[in-house]
Amino acid sequence: MADGKQLKLAYLKIYFWIACFLTIAELGLEVRAHQRGWDTMIFGLPVSEQSISRQKQSDSEYGPTASFPFRSRVTPLERKPGDHRYWVASSSHAEDVYLPPSMTFPNILERLLMKERGDATMLNASRAGIDIPENVDDLKRWGEQWRPDYVILYQLSLTISSIAKRTVTGTRGRASSSTNQVKNAEGPASWVNRLVEKTTIYANLKGQVSARIGASRVLANNLSLQGEEEFTSMLQDFIDATRMIGSVPVLTTFATSHTRKQLAVIPNDIALGLFKYSSLLSVEGWVTSVERLNAVIRRIADQEGVMLIDIEDAVAGRPEFFRDFVHFTPAGHEAVARTMKDALIKLEREKSALSAVQRRVVR
Repeated sequence: MADGKQLKLAYLKIYFWIACFLTIAELGLEVRAHQRGWDTMIFGLPVSEQSISRQKQSDSEYGPTASFPFRSRVTPLERKPGDHRYWVASSSHAEDVYLPPSMTFPNILERLLMKERGDATMLNASRAGIDIPENVDDLKRWGEQWRPDYVILYQLSLTISSIAKRTVTGTRGRASSSTNQVKNAEGPASWVNRLVEKTTIYANLKGQVSARIGASRVLANNLSLQGEEEFTSMLQDFIDATRMIGSVPVLTTFATSHTRKQLAVIPNDIALGLFKYSSLLSVEGWVTSVERLNAVIRRIADQEGVMLIDIEDAVAGRPEFFRDFVHFTPAGHEAVARTMKDALIKLEREKSALSAVQRRVVR
């Protein structure tokens, strides 16, 4: 009997020391993460991030609201004479909840267009985790009501991830990368699971160990031809849905922090970060997929007579414009907005000149 109690006590001591080790490790990692600017379970947001968070929460000039489902300057449904409305269909690239809405490229674009033309309204219909099919769904749901003149599509990384799941693994069907849908499929987590997932240890294990395990596998270096065909179909659906509501579709190429010329010098943290989006593609596979699908975008724009804004040519391969492989820094948002502004102003001037010529011919 005494031996049994001693054995139980020995086990309890082991569990106790394991708990102490994990607690100390968690505290150390929390301090480290807090100093690097991350939100942590114990310390919360750093002071600088708290100020940005307060700025975002108090910025009542921007949506979304109950009646205005866009992360842009709240504007009435009724249009003013001469006003031009621009709809941006994207995901976290344009929503970017890490910055105040005024610092994201759709809202910078609005200010630049207003300065140039005096009348512009932005409808930033971008939400993290949605892909082109969901962008099209939003356009069908709200497009006729808000009547944008132009609908600008900026998407690719989630598309590559979802296509890779189907074509590289051989699974079929329309897959949604919505975070909410994934969570619903898993069912409600217990409070213990939620607590563990909030810890910095869990975040580091998920982000580092899982990525390294994924990187050790044999990974694909490109998407299949079927993937390009699926992407072509997505673009066609977007163009058709835009034209259906009487708007002008605008396609854009996709930009990344590093290109093929920089494959040998891609930082390890950026390379490992790609496994958050897909554990099936190698780093070269990501670069190749971006190249090939950007080529599809250019081809479809040419075939359909759709305006193309070449974001890739303007900002790709400039790491100072990116906080990871696909998301922008404030300087990157500014560069994208200026590229879009120049292209849209050029398009509208060409259309005005063409209209003037046509009126003279009619007379």
